[in-house]
Formats: sequence, structure tokens, C-alpha cells
Amino acid sequence: MRIHKLYIKQFGKLKELELSFTKEIQLIEGENEAGKSTLQRFFLWMFYGAVPIKEFNLNLRELAVPQGETYAFGSLEVFFDSSQLIIERRSGLNRRDDFLRIYEKNSKEQRYYQEPLGKSIFGLTVHEFIKTLFMGSETTSAFNDKNDGLFMKLSNLLDSGEEEVSYKKAAEDIDRQIKVLKNGKNAGSIPQLQGEIRSLFAELEASKRMFLEKEKIQNELEVLDTELISLKRQQDLLSELQTKARLFHKKSDILKLKGALDELNELIAEKEKNWISLSEVDAKMIREKIEQLHLAQEDLLKMNEEHQRTVRDLELYLTYEEDLKLMDEIKAETWMQLIEEEQEEHRLQRELLKNREHQGYDHSFGSRKEEVLLLLKKYERQLKWLKSTQRSGRFPLILMLFIAAAVFSLLRPSGLIFSTHFLLVPSLIIYAPPVQRKLRSHALTKIRHSENQIDQISLELGLDPGEVLRSKKILLMTEDTEHLRILSQKIEDIQKNREYYYRISGTSTLKALASVMETCRKNIGLHQERQAKETILRERIRPQQDKITLLERDLIYHLSPLGYDPDKASLDDFWEGYELNKVRRSLLEEKENQLHLSIKGLIGEEPLERVLEELSAFEELSLQEDISEELLSEKNQHLSLQLEKMTTAKTELSEKYERLQFRDPYYLEDYLNTKHIEEQSLHRRLSVLLKTKELLMNAEDLLKKQYVQILGDEVSRRFEQITGMKRTVFVEDLNSMSFQEGIHRKDDKKLSSGALSQLYLSLRLTMINRIFSENSVPILMDEVFNSFDDLRMENALKLLITEFSSYQIFIFTSHKRERVFLENSAEILVLPKKDNM
Repeated sequence: MRIHKLYIKQFGKLKELELSFTKEIQLIEGENEAGKSTLQRFFLWMFYGAVPIKEFNLNLRELAVPQGETYAFGSLEVFFDSSQLIIERRSGLNRRDDFLRIYEKNSKEQRYYQEPLGKSIFGLTVHEFIKTLFMGSETTSAFNDKNDGLFMKLSNLLDSGEEEVSYKKAAEDIDRQIKVLKNGKNAGSIPQLQGEIRSLFAELEASKRMFLEKEKIQNELEVLDTELISLKRQQDLLSELQTKARLFHKKSDILKLKGALDELNELIAEKEKNWISLSEVDAKMIREKIEQLHLAQEDLLKMNEEHQRTVRDLELYLTYEEDLKLMDEIKAETWMQLIEEEQEEHRLQRELLKNREHQGYDHSFGSRKEEVLLLLKKYERQLKWLKSTQRSGRFPLILMLFIAAAVFSLLRPSGLIFSTHFLLVPSLIIYAPPVQRKLRSHALTKIRHSENQIDQISLELGLDPGEVLRSKKILLMTEDTEHLRILSQKIEDIQKNREYYYRISGTSTLKALASVMETCRKNIGLHQERQAKETILRERIRPQQDKITLLERDLIYHLSPLGYDPDKASLDDFWEGYELNKVRRSLLEEKENQLHLSIKGLIGEEPLERVLEELSAFEELSLQEDISEELLSEKNQHLSLQLEKMTTAKTELSEKYERLQFRDPYYLEDYLNTKHIEEQSLHRRLSVLLKTKELLMNAEDLLKKQYVQILGDEVSRRFEQITGMKRTVFVEDLNSMSFQEGIHRKDDKKLSSGALSQLYLSLRLTMINRIFSENSVPILMDEVFNSFDDLRMENALKLLITEFSSYQIFIFTSHKRERVFLENSAEILVLPKKDNM
């Protein structure tokens, strides 16, 4: 930024002051109280407005408004953002009287910058501006604490190369995440998740107890059903016991036979048909192929899940084609055209409003506007004619005609008769009283006729006749509407052109349109990335599926001879059952041979079917003593009582079974495992955050030490250039400084006032060079060299010329010694004396 010119209408003690700046260094001289400090504060006021600055005991509103006046006003002409701008600021006694206006010098087009203006231009708050670019003779500490804005900017520049990115912000963000994980009360925190796990565990324990109880009741019901069927059958078999007496005498043999037959039936049921035994080598080969198939299926499942997530994300973006069309419609050139059209519309609106303010109020005469205007013009001419006939100036006119006739007759005696007939006679006739009365009567008749027409039109339009008579001037003013129509048409054309882009984007302002375009650009980029990802996943899934198909076909080829049917059982279940059956079969074959030998020894050659039929009656009745009629009767009564008790017990158990309601414990276990995994994930995340914070803080400490060393070296170099003495300066946390002279290290307060000012000037110049990286900004120095001797002043000015040539420097002084050194390098301006101001 370059300041070319300033104009002060009135600011403090300065009035009607205009200065131009053509060189990099401006030396502004003036006697004491000539207004140098006021001029320096004028720049501060122009950039930051009439704000109170308590830290530096400055109230710019009180300093700006002159005593006895109600406002302060000034302007700056600057070159900024490749444009020549005019900045105008006005401050009154209250904030509502303030305004800031910025516009281009040539086109007068207004520019908009957010207040405070200095923050928008330099990126500094008013406090940071005073601590860097705004220098006085007093020593101002650059930083108050480690949270100072300048401290953060300088630290961040070293850490990341960006002023607004810092380790501190990253550490604060990590602290917030750790706090949420350790102490958060919402979902996603470790305490909340642990409470949910405890609740789920208690519910699981209760569900397990109720599940076992329900299973026990169900088993008891099944037992009761079996016993009831058995008791009913026993009642039916009591009548057949007489025919079974022969078998009863062989009770012990029958019981042994029953046990042997039961074991044999169990063995027979467990046998399987079509059994084929595999060798150990073949079984191992099949197990390895099944394991390969499982690994391939898991990989395919992961690929499918990722592919489905990507496809769902693509399907959720429903407006892709519309967004792509919008981006194609609105190119960079179109966007710049829309901005230019909006600015042109603002200018046309202002011009249209200005013209309408001067256009006046227009009565609504509708289609009779021209008729009314002609009638009013005619009425005005009639009034003027009537007025002319009533004038009392006829005698001077007749006298002038007589004089003219006399002169004509003297010049030409023969023309006396001509002048009498053609000059005097007509005038005497016209101005004769009878003729005058007739003319006035005729004029009044026409006037009354015009007034009647005006009354008639007023009645038809519903207006007051007096208002119609007064509207001639307004109607004449409204005739010139062509310019207004052209302006309105231009505005309408601009709005129609922009309305198309608003309509296709669903917005109503350029700001909203810019936001929509940015969102579309991001969404299109993300969509294209997902499309590429989806294509890659789809191409990876196909060979994986082919691999699984080949493995399944190979396994089916090896397992089909064993009786495997893919439609009836899964591969894992079939193979697990095959290996279990292989073990079980070897055991059953051995038992089967033993039982066959035992059965032959018990029943001999008797048919097995008949022995089983006879034994079933004794088994169900559980008879172990001699059979008699009394015994059978008692047995029947006993069976009836048992049936009644069992029926009652079954009803009670069924009611109890229905009352047990709970969630499936297997579901709860799976859900609890999921929560445990989530808790472990949160703990891992917490440990990662803690370790990250530790590493981050260590890195920050290391970089700060390096940065303080770098900053101290630069301050030491500039301090040595100014003073001519070699001292090592230490900048401790950018809050205080010390220096080493010889082998002794001393606090900066041990320096003299002049050396201390030179030290802080070195610090400020280092800060400016660090923050702005030689970008053009103004440096305002008011009596900075008061405590400098001539040599150190020259050294400081040399430093400014050699290292800060890209900056615009304003030096305010009441001495002449700066002029001697800067005679050929600076533009020298002299403020007028106080008496002349």
C-alpha cells in the first residue's frame, strides 16, 4: 500500500491541510505544537476510526473533533490492490454521525472493506498497529503476555509459515478432545460408555437367569407331557397284564434285555449310510482348501462393504448433474461479468433515485394527460391575453405612434397621409374603449369555456379543479421521462440477465451464489473421487469372486463323493459333521459287536419283535412284584391321582412360562461385545491423543527456543548497527529483553534511556520485517530520534534506507538534523506555524 496524498478539512488543531507524498521517506518538520503528533494520529484515525484505546490512554474521537466543532473530516489517496483509491472518513460527537467511504479515483466506483479498515488492509488490530507501525518517542513494550496477537503472529510464522496456524491452537483442540473423552456426559465419552456397559451387563445377567429358568420350565413341561402320555398308556395296558404273566417271571432277564436293546437302538440310530472314509492326507488337503475359501470370502465381504458404502455415497448425491451444469454455466468470465453488472446496477440505481427525487410528484391523469396539458397551456395563454387588455399603458403607446408618424412625415412630407392611415388610424381603432370592451368580453368568454372544460375533466377524474390548475408545472416536468425509462430499462436488463443464474442456482444474491458454487465445486470433486474409488473396487471384486468360485468348485468336486449337497447343508457344517462322525463311527462299531453278542445270550432264538412288544407293557407299568387284582386296582387309582397332579402342575408351569419376558441374552452378549470394542477404541484414541499432545508440546518448546534465538540475533544485529557497539540481545518469550556485554548478562532496564529506545526500535523494526516480509506498509515515526545522538541517528536512518526501502516511512520531527542526512533521500515537508494555522 502507498499513500500518495492526504487532505484534512479539520482534525484536532489541523485545518485545511493538503500534503502530497512522492518518495519512500517523508520527513515532516514542524515546531513544537505545530501538529506533528496530531498528523500522526490522523493516520491512525483514518485506518481505525474514532475508537478509544485505553491501553495507550488514547481517545481518538476526542482528539479528532476540534474544540467548538461537531465533526472531523479528512481523506487519503492511496494505491492499494492495483487500484488508486480515495478513503474519506468523518467522525462526529456520536457514532451515528460517523461514516467511511472508499471509492476509485477515476471511475468513482465504490469499494467495500470491513471495519476496522486497518485490520482489513494490514491484518493488525489497533493495539498491534500501535505496537509496530505507530512509533513515538516513548518506549512501548511490544508484548503484554504470551497470548498477545503479535506474539502469536511471530510464533506462528516460524512454526508453520502462516500467521494464523500455531501449535497452541492444535494443543487446545487436543485438550478439548481429551476432555470430551474423559469427562464428557454425552454419547461418545468413556464414562458414558462405561455406564452403558454396566447397565447392559446387569441386563444380560438378569436375561441369562430368566433364560435358564424359562428353559428349565420348558424341559419340565416336556417331561410332564411325556409322563402324562406314559401314564395314559399305562392305564390302557393294565388290562393286558394277565396275558403277560409269563414274561413277568423272567423279570431280571427282561430288564437286562431292555437295557441292552435301548443301547442297541441308540447305536443303530447313530449309524449313517453311504459312509466313505478319507485318508489323513486327503482330509488335510480339504481342510487347507476350506481355510483358503474362508480367507477369500472375508476379503470379498470387506470389498463389498466398502463398495456398497461408496455406491450409497454416490446415490446420495442427487444433484450432481445439476451442479455440473451450474459450474459449466457460470465460468470465471461469467462470474466477473455478474460482479461488474451488480456494481453497474448499484450505480444506475443511485442515478435513477437522484433523478426521481428531482422529478416531483405526478398526478395520475391516465390517458388524458396530454389533453389536460394542452387545455392548461391554452388557459394560460387566454389569461395572459386578458391581462394585456387590462393594462393602462395605452397612452404611451399612442404617443410613441404619433412621434413615429411625425418623424416619418418630416423625413418624407409626402408620407404624412400614409403614416396617418397605416399607423395612427389602426391604433386608435384598436385602443378605442368600445373595441377594448368587446375584446375583453370575447377573452372572458373563452376563459369561462376553458374553466368549464377544466371543471368537467376534474369531475370525471375525481380531482379538485384547483389541484388540476396547479399541476401544469408537474406535468411539464414528467414529460421528460425518456431518460428515466432508459435507466429503468438498463436496470431491468441487468436484473433479467442475472435472474437466469439466480434461477438455475436457487439463490437471490451474488454472495449466496458464490457459496453455492463453492459447495458445488467441493461436491463434484468429492463425487469424482468416489466414482474413481467405486470403479477400482468393482474391478477388484470381480477377480475375487472368480477366485472364490474356483475354490468352491474344487471343494464340491472333492466332497461330492462323500455325500455333500450344497443345497441341503453348508460346507462348514458338512465337513465338521463328517469329522465328528468319523470318530463316532469307530467307537460305535466296537460297541455294536459287543451288544449283538449280549442280546443273543439273553433272548436266544426268540423273535426280537415279539420280545419288545411284551416288554413295553412291563416297562411303562414299572412292575417289580407279583401281579394281583388288588394290586392292579391300586395301581389304577394311583395312576389317576398322578394324572390329576401332573395336569395341575402343567397349568401352573405354563402360566409361569408366559410371565417371563426378556431380551435375548445372545443378542445382549453381541451388543455388549460391540460396546467393549468401542470402549477399547476410545481408550486407544485417548492414549494416542495424550501421546500426540506430549510430542506436540515438546516440538513447540524446541521451536520456540529456536525462534527466540533467531529473533534475538536479528535484534542484536540491528542494535549493533545503530549503536556501533557489539552486544548480544536475548528476547525472552517476546515479553522482556536482556543483553550480554562482555561476560555479564544484564536486564534491558540497565541501559540508558537513549540506548533502551534504540533497543526497542531494533525490536520493532525486526517485528515489522518478520510480519510483513517487506510488503509495502506505512511506518509512522514521531520524534523517535529525540534521545539519539547524531551518530546513532545517522546509523538508524541508514538502517531504514538500506533494509526498509520497500516501506513508506513517515518521520515527524521538530529538529533540523534529520534534514541534513535525508536531504537527497527523502521528501521534506514543513508544517505551518501554529499562528498561521
